[in-house]
Amino acid sequence: RDVTGVQTCALPISAIQIADSHMMALFERYVHLLSDSGYLVLSPPSGPATQVVVSLGSRRWPLAEEASKFEDRTKRALYEMDPSRVLFLEISSRCGVNLPGLLQGRNSALEYLFPSPTETEYNTGRFYAEDPDLVKCNNVMQKIVGAMRHMQPVGRPIQILEVGAGTGSTTGFLLAALESNSVPFHLTFTDISKSFFNSARNKLKTSDDKVQYSVFDIEKDALSQGHEPCSFDLVLGSNVIHAVKNIAETLKNLKGLQIGRASCRERV
Repeated sequence: RDVTGVQTCALPISAIQIADSHMMALFERYVHLLSDSGYLVLSPPSGPATQVVVSLGSRRWPLAEEASKFEDRTKRALYEMDPSRVLFLEISSRCGVNLPGLLQGRNSALEYLFPSPTETEYNTGRFYAEDPDLVKCNNVMQKIVGAMRHMQPVGRPIQILEVGAGTGSTTGFLLAALESNSVPFHLTFTDISKSFFNSARNKLKTSDDKVQYSVFDIEKDALSQGHEPCSFDLVLGSNVIHAVKNIAETLKNLKGLQIGRASCRERV
């Protein structure tokens, strides 16, 4: 406490064990939001996060019980404004209360996004398939795929690569569009691990000659993972590209897999 009896605390951000640079950028954003709201004071007020010291600001921090009640009131108010957001609110809340462990690398976000196979009410698979904004995105994707029937290569199916396919929610919209438009296709369904493949197979119920399942890390070289340049007519990913460490580099690598680029024409 200082001479006025007010509780104080000063701590260099570098002393807080944040998992990696990706999480540090997120943590730094939270710290600046708290500073803007008067809960923290930063010294210096700007600069690299590892060189900043944080101390308590003039605004009183809520007690745990107060914060819990505020969270409940906020969730109820947001739900009343738009009941269709219930999945987003529940999943965000589940991740939010576990944020310290996520930032420090003690836990994986997958533990809270996909808590267990028996969690069916507020699971992320349902969110991807039912959230209004994501449904709009998937509807746009269906229109794009429908237009592709006029661009179908002569004598071969359209080659599609889906990255970060995860629960297969976007894939379901994609397959519906392909089949309803009678578009011959071959889909390579990929994710960073095999953990979703069995549930995706059961969900999609497609034959192996149309859908191939493959592990693919979009942050690593595609060729070393078995994907040749200029191999796909369409490369798509939903809720995945934002999570990489270098978006520009990842997009560059993925674009290299697309047929139709100038470099591909030069190879022919």
